[in-house]
Amino acid sequence: MDDVQRTEKYAKRPLDEQRIAQMNELLRPAQASLEQHAPQPAQPIVLVIGAPRAGTTLAGQMLAATGGFAYASNFLARFWQTPAVGAIIEQALKIRENDGIDFSSTHGVTKGWSNSHEFGYYWSSWFDRGQTTHRLAPAELAQIDAAAMLRSLGALEAVRHLPFVFKNNTWCTLQAAYLARTLPTSLFVVCRRNPLFIAQSILMARRERYGDERQWWSVRPSTYETIIQYSPQQQVVFQALEIQREMDDELRLIAPHRLVHAPYERLCAEPRRIVAEVVERCESAGARLKLERTCPEAFESTDVRRLQAAEWRLLERALEDYPAFRVRVESQA
Repeated sequence: MDDVQRTEKYAKRPLDEQRIAQMNELLRPAQASLEQHAPQPAQPIVLVIGAPRAGTTLAGQMLAATGGFAYASNFLARFWQTPAVGAIIEQALKIRENDGIDFSSTHGVTKGWSNSHEFGYYWSSWFDRGQTTHRLAPAELAQIDAAAMLRSLGALEAVRHLPFVFKNNTWCTLQAAYLARTLPTSLFVVCRRNPLFIAQSILMARRERYGDERQWWSVRPSTYETIIQYSPQQQVVFQALEIQREMDDELRLIAPHRLVHAPYERLCAEPRRIVAEVVERCESAGARLKLERTCPEAFESTDVRRLQAAEWRLLERALEDYPAFRVRVESQA
């Protein structure tokens, strides 16, 4: 879905992408063999979800940094079609011993082989059915090979024998209920943030990544086609609110004991308590975790206005316009 021309700093390298795809294709027989002999996942699978710019990357890094969880790293992400093979290579080369997690990111993208990654290509391989949004209809969900997904995740777990953490905004957030049904051991870390600060950050990301605030960036809720008919400032506010609304629809179908709530304010003020809560939920499910490190006691909040006052007011007005937007959407249903 992200085929828009990027600025030079954020541009993909087509030759690298092609070579990595070829490598994955060559390794597919080895992946198939690992999946054939792997049991279904038994360890908790921790899915960090929320709107883009809601603190999901930080939440994923906090858990990954403890050493008590397996997670999708920047290295592993290169093996998006053959993740169990990639995990074996990563472990053999001791990739995660060479550089740590520095709790920084740019638009959710981190630096360093061992830092956490969204694993977007992997999740797209399951959920991208050619639709224009990131929320699948029931008929589209029915087309997914759930058994194959379980084999893939089971093979990945068999390499590390640890609870696995996945941070993914684009697909896991709006398919949370499906994942809860398909992955019985899954838990969800739910990230939220003031929609004005989410919107501000998305607007700035559009300008930095594409040089054009009109170009859509990141998660497309089911109302995407209606949202894009509005101004860029309205779009980013409606995007933030619609993602959180549709996420809530998903969460209502999941048992409360499988949810750990990590609003941005709490994420910054008491990250260790959030980590402890996730650990407690995992251990209640039968896992035995040994944490090697801990995260900082607190993080500095970035909930500050960075836009000019006039443009910030446009975001505030868009927030006021949201009820009318919902009326329009519901009248079209």
